[in-house]
Amino acid sequence: MLPLLLISFIFSKDFCESVNKANYISDIVANYEFHSLVFIAPNHSVFGTFDLNILQIPLIYLTGELQMEFEDFRHLDNLFIVFMKNNTLLSGERVFAHSKSIVRYGKVMVWNVHAEQGCAQSQFQPIFELFWKNYILPVILVNWNEAGLVDVLTYNPFPKISVSRVKNQQYPYERVHLNLMGFPIRSYVTSDAPRAFKYINGHGKLVYAGYGCKLVLAFLKKHNGTLDEIFYNETRNIDGRVLHRLIMDKEIDVTMHPYPLFIHVLSFSFPVNQMKICILVPAPQEVKASLYNILPFESITWYSIFASIFVFFCVHLMVKLTSGGKIDFTKDIIDSIGVIVMITPKIQIYNRSWESRVILVFIGLYGILVTNLYQTNLTSFYTTKVYEEKIETIEDMMRVNITIMVPQIEWIFHRNFIESKAFKNQFLPVDLATYIDHRNSFNMSYGYAASSDKILWLLEQQAFFERPVFRSPIYCYYPAYLMMGMQYISPYEEALDRVILQSYQGGLLKKWLKDSLDESVDAGIVKRRIVLKSKFNPLILENLTYFWILWVTGMILAVICYLIEICKRKLKD
Repeated sequence: MLPLLLISFIFSKDFCESVNKANYISDIVANYEFHSLVFIAPNHSVFGTFDLNILQIPLIYLTGELQMEFEDFRHLDNLFIVFMKNNTLLSGERVFAHSKSIVRYGKVMVWNVHAEQGCAQSQFQPIFELFWKNYILPVILVNWNEAGLVDVLTYNPFPKISVSRVKNQQYPYERVHLNLMGFPIRSYVTSDAPRAFKYINGHGKLVYAGYGCKLVLAFLKKHNGTLDEIFYNETRNIDGRVLHRLIMDKEIDVTMHPYPLFIHVLSFSFPVNQMKICILVPAPQEVKASLYNILPFESITWYSIFASIFVFFCVHLMVKLTSGGKIDFTKDIIDSIGVIVMITPKIQIYNRSWESRVILVFIGLYGILVTNLYQTNLTSFYTTKVYEEKIETIEDMMRVNITIMVPQIEWIFHRNFIESKAFKNQFLPVDLATYIDHRNSFNMSYGYAASSDKILWLLEQQAFFERPVFRSPIYCYYPAYLMMGMQYISPYEEALDRVILQSYQGGLLKKWLKDSLDESVDAGIVKRRIVLKSKFNPLILENLTYFWILWVTGMILAVICYLIEICKRKLKD
């Protein structure tokens, strides 16, 4: 009878303990509104620690080789319960195989199986170091010894790992502001205006500039972190490929240069900026005054004038043939040209019939209209400036056959978004340094494929120009999002996302982008060219250049003809 009572007593005690443990977990689940419990253990034997029937929540058991994908936990807040025994984490590899899911969508409870009474806190520091090595922050460790005493521990890795007891066992996961306590965050900065760059100002002080730099610095300032800049000497210019390599090699923690990233192999922030690759083309430039005299009409008008000369010449021939007059081709051609410039032809036969008089009146009126139209258009050019034709569509770019520079490393992606094969042939892939030198020096011999944020930065530089050198983009393709990259498992994602959203709401990102121009001028990356020119200029002889050319050409020909006649006369004599 006594052994039966003893067994019954032990069973009742163990049952009560399992109920209490399950109730404790149930209270935490209720307090934090977890969606599900995820148990990770080598086998089902450890699950006897709890009375799982009490838990009114979805339960997931990952034992043996079972494993779930990161997408299975997306947007669900989960409590991961793992186990340790004799200061060793059970199924450690399988636990940390879910590190990404835990960091983004969960919290961890480490349950100490067969906990001893009076264990020192430092005894559990190696367990917490394992979790920090995988950047898992929300972790508690539960010691539930045989006497029913509960000891709940947590840790803080900043600035170095320290283990402490939780203040409230019912709310062990403290929702506190992330305080890095001066913990160094590694990053890399190079010349990449307007996103991120650095320079020494006039006072000898190092300045970090660009909206990407200022965003990370705002994150560090808010969360009491320290920038630990690494120096990467393989390249002067930055691109997405270099950033990926730095992150994958775990050389940096957060990127200061926002770029489109391969999101399946890295962690990333909320989009810092919505970017599009656009074509930057030269703006219409002022036509030289020396070309004014040949601009009043388009090419088809000039063809019409020459056709009219031919028609008038035919009229001359027809009138002379019908009236029996003598045909003189030279005189008739000159008279036909004279009609165009409003010189009345001296042909007596026009007065001999009503048909000839009608023709004379017609060609006279025609000459007056054409000449007045030319003079009117020409006069308008002297009262306002004339500019070249605008490039407004892809067809215009193809018509003028402008060469469009694009970085070689980006062309691999860009070419997939350009449908027209003929237009694709106008792109010229070059190395990044050559591209930047031509673009930043406003070389108008080329168009440029550039991201929308850098185009805005370039257009801001034209504020003090007499007239913009490049116009706003007319054609965009390849939309993408600029993001701050982090290592695949990073504890800073949520905090950085919050800083980005607050910067958006406060309008800081737009301000930082606009300020980057003044900073790049201060850094010597670009020069602000202020053009001062008189608004009103007197008429000069520059517009008569072609008239002088024709006059000099005619004089030279006349002299040559005169010399030929003299030579012929001497030969005859």
